[in-house]
Amino acid sequence: MIRVKQLPGWSTRKEDFLGLYGVRAQKQGKDYYFIIDPDHAEIEEIRERIHGLIAEDDYVELFEKQMDASDFLTEIEEKLDFSKFHDSYKITGDVCKVLERGKRTILELSSFENGSYRLRCIASTASVSYSGLAENKKVQVTGHPALYSARGQLEFEVTKIQVLDAKTEYQKALDRYQDEIDLYVMEHDEKTPISLKKTIGIWKKLVLLAPDYRSIQDFLALMGKKVGFEVEPHVIHMVPENLVQNIRDYNRPDVDAIAIIHPPGWDMYQLMPFYTPSVYEAVNESLKPILLGLGYGNDHPFCEKCADYSPSTASMLAVKLAYLWADAYARTYAHTDRQTNIPNEPNVQAEDHAFLLSSLIRKFLPW
Repeated sequence: MIRVKQLPGWSTRKEDFLGLYGVRAQKQGKDYYFIIDPDHAEIEEIRERIHGLIAEDDYVELFEKQMDASDFLTEIEEKLDFSKFHDSYKITGDVCKVLERGKRTILELSSFENGSYRLRCIASTASVSYSGLAENKKVQVTGHPALYSARGQLEFEVTKIQVLDAKTEYQKALDRYQDEIDLYVMEHDEKTPISLKKTIGIWKKLVLLAPDYRSIQDFLALMGKKVGFEVEPHVIHMVPENLVQNIRDYNRPDVDAIAIIHPPGWDMYQLMPFYTPSVYEAVNESLKPILLGLGYGNDHPFCEKCADYSPSTASMLAVKLAYLWADAYARTYAHTDRQTNIPNEPNVQAEDHAFLLSSLIRKFLPW
């Protein structure tokens, strides 16, 4: 049975009708609002009933439940009774991330090589034992689903964790990339790295590619403003197709070198584009020097092998460029002064700046 009631001034009373269904109808430019029981009949029957009250040629719009986010999560918890999942589910996936939070271990599992579509798993360290658990491990977890209300996410409450002796999808992808790169190297010559020490002194422009503005700001702050070349920064989405296109686009006459930096990622998948064969080929075939500053010191993407220069991190790259330029400036100034042998008054300020910058960098660098 449909119970319909006309309610004027609906716009000021929406909060009173959470959990109910309603219909707004218009007649002669005036709005009419109707409340329907949650156990209402089919929509078409509702429309026919309302059309019986208002002319059929008038506009009738069905609206759905209106509630805030917390109310919605509460309703989901009430309607999806997770206690009914008495059967234990065994889920196999690759560990993307492991976090220790007090007496709980939080895992993020995925079945994709790029770590997408992750399932959040919660294990109590007091009741669940495991060994050998780490990122890039394939595991089988046993448990049941639950709702993580704080974020509105589906999660999995783990009662057992088993680390499997099998390759993850991520590792399989890297193996496949390595095979493709090996075939490419067999058919193509690897580029000879360009000596930055010999060329940086005549640079006019360095193109800097980074995933965000913060990385660019940190890099420029470390390198300093006194280098003798322009830095042209660009923020790009770090995916293989973008990297390849940008490397090719900036192989132009007014660019002397291309630097690509990426700060340490929050998991191993952040640097995956730099393992791909397409990026390797683009770096190898670039006519301009490619400088890389990627991840942590223990991250070694495949494209580092054919880059012209690749220190361990973006920070180290910035400091090294400042050092190399200061050293080249000092050597060029001294060389020019010896060759001309003209007793002109030296540019003491410039010479002192180059010497001080070079000495300062030498003092703090580990090499």
